[in-house]
Amino acid sequence: MDKAKKKKLKAAGFKVGSASEFLELNDTEAALVAIRVSLAQGVRKRRKAAGLTQAAVAKKAGTTQARVAKAENANPEISLDLLMRLLISLGANPKQIAKAIAA
Repeated sequence: MDKAKKKKLKAAGFKVGSASEFLELNDTEAALVAIRVSLAQGVRKRRKAAGLTQAAVAKKAGTTQARVAKAENANPEISLDLLMRLLISLGANPKQIAKAIAA
């Protein structure tokens, strides 16, 4: 959000801050959310680049299409383990997974 918009919102009485502040996340929780989102984006990006459907990825990873959809949306019901398993089933190696997390 640009500075002018922040200033305008504050002047109107709105509190402006980050999602972490709004959700009252501590540093550890915020880091885990960021990792989950990065991995989820990596799954979607790799799947689309490979031209695969969610169902095809699910079959490769031994899960369901619904769980792949939830994974791609960073749903907290999906474990970090499954997110990494999906990435590996899409051909990612540990170095690439680390890069996805760092993104």
